[in-house]
Amino acid sequence: MSSQWDEPVHPAGWAVNGDRGAFYDSHENCIHTLLNPGWWQVDLGRPYPLHSFTVWARDNGLVRRMADCVITVDGKFCYRFPEDTSDFPLRIDFNCTSGVINGSVVKVYKDSTAEDMDFVINFCEFEAWKCEGGTYGENCGETCGTCYDGAPCHHVTGHCQKCEKSLELPFCRAEPVISQANVGIVAGAAVGVLILSILAGVLALYIKKIRQRRRAGEYQPETAVLGADVVCTRHIDYDNHGYSNNGGDKKHVLGEDLHPEIKPNGTAHTTTNGDAFWHGSDSDEGKQSPDPLQLSSLSSNGDDNEELDTVMSLLEVDSDTGEGRETAENEAHDGSDVYMTPEAAGLRLDSIPQSLLGKLRGSEKLPFGLQKEHDCGSKEENQHSNRFDSIIPYDATRVVLHGDPPSDFSDYINASYIRGYWSWKTYIATQGPMANTVEEFWKMVLQERVTQIVMLTNVQEGDKTYGSVQVTTVDVQKRADYFIRTFDISGSGSYSSRQVTQYHYVTWPVHSVPNVTAGVGRTGLFIGLDIAMNHAENESQVDIFHIVERMREDRCNMVQTKAQYRFLHMVALEACISRATRVPLVGFDTFFPTHIDPAQSNQKIDAEFEMLTQTKVLMRKHPHTEALKEENIDKNRNHEVLPADRHLVSLTDDIKGRNQYINAVFVKTLFANRGCILTQLPLPHTLIDIWRLVTGYDVNTIVSLGSEVLGPEKNCCYWPREQKHPMKFGPFAVTLLSKEQLGEHLTSYSIQLKSKGTSKSREVTLLHYSGWSGELPASTPDVISLVDMMTSQSMDEEKHPVVVQCM
Repeated sequence: MSSQWDEPVHPAGWAVNGDRGAFYDSHENCIHTLLNPGWWQVDLGRPYPLHSFTVWARDNGLVRRMADCVITVDGKFCYRFPEDTSDFPLRIDFNCTSGVINGSVVKVYKDSTAEDMDFVINFCEFEAWKCEGGTYGENCGETCGTCYDGAPCHHVTGHCQKCEKSLELPFCRAEPVISQANVGIVAGAAVGVLILSILAGVLALYIKKIRQRRRAGEYQPETAVLGADVVCTRHIDYDNHGYSNNGGDKKHVLGEDLHPEIKPNGTAHTTTNGDAFWHGSDSDEGKQSPDPLQLSSLSSNGDDNEELDTVMSLLEVDSDTGEGRETAENEAHDGSDVYMTPEAAGLRLDSIPQSLLGKLRGSEKLPFGLQKEHDCGSKEENQHSNRFDSIIPYDATRVVLHGDPPSDFSDYINASYIRGYWSWKTYIATQGPMANTVEEFWKMVLQERVTQIVMLTNVQEGDKTYGSVQVTTVDVQKRADYFIRTFDISGSGSYSSRQVTQYHYVTWPVHSVPNVTAGVGRTGLFIGLDIAMNHAENESQVDIFHIVERMREDRCNMVQTKAQYRFLHMVALEACISRATRVPLVGFDTFFPTHIDPAQSNQKIDAEFEMLTQTKVLMRKHPHTEALKEENIDKNRNHEVLPADRHLVSLTDDIKGRNQYINAVFVKTLFANRGCILTQLPLPHTLIDIWRLVTGYDVNTIVSLGSEVLGPEKNCCYWPREQKHPMKFGPFAVTLLSKEQLGEHLTSYSIQLKSKGTSKSREVTLLHYSGWSGELPASTPDVISLVDMMTSQSMDEEKHPVVVQCM
């Protein structure tokens, strides 16, 4: 679109019609803006890493009208033409001043208010060039590694989301590779918005133009020209959005908005008494996207060979069969609790903190309840397969089970396809299987060629056979918040054996956000987050409202309450801020190729720390009422460092004259949700409490961080330094068994702890680092040794948390 000269008319689309001719008079070509304001812009339909641009100016000496033109990409400054362009050639090539910019809207404008006609904008063709697939960095000069399934790497960092086997994140390559700059064209627009497409008719038109220009002697083979009048077509309640992507210019047809939603990367999810979902791949070269005219009646009777990489589902099985169903009347929410959604525009990354955390404006624009035909799931013979009467898949998006049915065979399962960023068949949302539907669930896993499952509730483990499907547990890895399990599944008939990885998240709160009583809350939150992150990475914007609206078109009530909706905003914001910060050890020297000096500025580290400070807006201000009680206030060494009630450690034993308060909090570790207890250096009148802490929580390891130069009032020693001098604290006798100097500032103490009235004693290892009097530790090797010792001492953090004590 553009500001447009009245007579004669020069439409904005003439600058992207593929005609590089420099004359307007002989045929309809070249654009002519108004004098004030003079502007022209093109929307590419999706963001691209834009490397350079080519402008084909108008002849008759009018190349001078490019003078002082400003180019922006998504509002970010790219380039300004000099004040005098009269000597410029008709073909003008330029790069953004700051290098590659990822964006979708390219604008050309003049900010002058002069009345001279040379301050209009004239040019005949505008071309934008993107980094070719497989390149990244400034001027597209770096070569990507081998990302999983041929996916592109990040256009700036070169990071992959997932690697092929044997390769390590983030770069997915055995050694660094440098390549020459390699770019390809991406831009073109019709009046208003151009959607890039490879529709057969457009391709034919494009080839025809090339042949015509070849005959006219105008075609130059070193460049590819985009420019096609492609508009959105609408069929019932879906839009057709075609665009070319980095992979192979494959056309994708998406729904309501013009933003595709979610690149398949294999994730799955399940909920208590609720939905499960998966998402998978739609990237096979030979496959065709659904015909846009079919989208209004999406049928699961599609391509039998379409493979889904991931499934999200609940594996908790009811002990009953049909009795597990509930009417879900009590699961419905009144208007005060159900989020009926604010209207939201796309959120640019630079405005995400303000936009995502802004005040929600109440409206009633999100569909709620069953909005589309759901006859199959409502049939009497299928009702026993529904966990809730109000959560039934729509006929148009339900998953249909295949097979050679016996007389009692049913193709029904309570599961729905959910559209994603790149394709409509990206996820499957399914209820948590009941005892009478587990076999159908595993049949679906085999049928849809699932390779990954994500589950958000508890599971009954073990090797089992479900009808004709055998499920065998191969491996289990435990983390603080989740398990990673590997299953071998096999079935009869045409379904081959396969291995499935399950990601089981176990720490969703039961009665707070996220809440999933009706089985759609966690499902919607997890899918919505994945969609939001793909939006942010590919379009630099996040539209939570539309994401939720789209999910509810495929399955009712996805993201159910205001609290869940707000939570989705919060977690999307945190993900946008913190994503791509993980650096595997194997690639650390590549990510940080030079020595890191803590006293010197480091651009990457400083930028990451700045992002970290931004996450403060995500942190709830938890109260610390216990710490501020009159009887506890003098037990806090620093009144500005108080334990929050939510994470407060309470002492478990009863000592006359003392309560259960200690300035200490639980901290999560890699393997245990409460694997570490962080506490202050005891005060003279709280020395007894640290040993109450050790006995009450079965602690085997203490790490003490401090300095020997502190004054006696601050350096309250709570363990003996010499074997001849045991110490007593109330009922506790503390004796030094041995000590070992591990480094200049690192000492290991073996301590025996006995409680009065019992013959039993416990041995505690105390690792004391004494070289930390200022902001940084005095010895890096000692700190590394300390971490190694701490790791070796804390074998079972779930049962024996590590106490870390500092000032």
